[in-house]
Amino acid sequence: AAAAAAALAPPCGVGVNTIDLLWRRLPVGGDPLGPAQTKKAMRDAVGNGLNFGRTSASGYWPVDMDLWRNASTRAAYWKIVDGMVQDAREAGFGLGLCIMFNHWVPADMCGEPFSQLLTNSTSCAQTLLHTYTQELVTRYGQDRTVVFWELTNELNLIVDLDMENRTTGCAPQMGTPAFRSKADNFSTTDMIAFMTTWAGWVRQLDPMHRPISSGYSLPRAQAEHLRKSYHQPQRDWGNDTRAEFAKNLREINAMVDLASVHMYSGSSERFNMTTDPDSAAMVAVAAEALRGSPHTLYLGEYGQPLDARYPRQKQPRIYTHNALRAVVQNNVTVSTLWVWEMMGQNTTFAVYPEEDQALVAAMQQAGKQLHC
Repeated sequence: AAAAAAALAPPCGVGVNTIDLLWRRLPVGGDPLGPAQTKKAMRDAVGNGLNFGRTSASGYWPVDMDLWRNASTRAAYWKIVDGMVQDAREAGFGLGLCIMFNHWVPADMCGEPFSQLLTNSTSCAQTLLHTYTQELVTRYGQDRTVVFWELTNELNLIVDLDMENRTTGCAPQMGTPAFRSKADNFSTTDMIAFMTTWAGWVRQLDPMHRPISSGYSLPRAQAEHLRKSYHQPQRDWGNDTRAEFAKNLREINAMVDLASVHMYSGSSERFNMTTDPDSAAMVAVAAEALRGSPHTLYLGEYGQPLDARYPRQKQPRIYTHNALRAVVQNNVTVSTLWVWEMMGQNTTFAVYPEEDQALVAAMQQAGKQLHC
């Protein structure tokens, strides 16, 4: 099913991932500095002309979501989310809310295989997700602080795989199983049908008809080969052609407005285009794949970790700067850098305006050059 046109236009500019605004406020793990530091992060972003961020609107682990699932503490959970949204509103910071960033959570909370979430409309997992989506979208549907919805994060990186004995998304102490199994397997067909259903819930509930993002990463280099071999004894890990990449990108995003891709160093080493890991040539390839479609390309994540060979003030960040140039050259009007003032990645990917002035200046300049 094709995406219906969103009534509220997506934000236009260079934004950031402030993915942990809620995680640092939830009680599991106890982070007393979370509210103050995440509030500062939003104010810092706006102060530097970066006016919107991609943010998880749910806890990362099943144990984080117990506060919501328990009827006696659900009001306390929403009060915490309310606080995050209020701080964003006061800062003038737009939120792109990712409804269920960790897609494993509903199934793990229910003790069901992941495939039940995608394929069984009466499963505990899908019922739980529908309830959460309904409460979230209804609660903030009238609040212009929310600038777009996103369904989940990088679901397309586990599609068509054999999950037997994998530990993907597993941390038993946080409420997950120890291993995944074949019962967790799902196909691209399953994924498209499920994402179409989920996007439909959001559209029905949102009175402002905001744009919806898939939250997908860049499709795997072998995505269409894996898709075609899902029911075979062995998966086909052959590389896709450029045409197959374009087909996959368009079809898996058919139900959304913002066709999300995540790109990092090495993402452009496809189709014999380049062997340079710092090339951002795939931005143009993705933009070309969507040309003529109703979808807006959304570069939902891009960035690179600190290079230990250089001091903080002199980080080259070649890939990130190349990605920003590609954003301007291809007029990618919605993008969010990974990642803004994230405590858990403060020695790797996290960007701080007081320490990373050159990169922040490049982001500001790129935003001014976009044709909105």
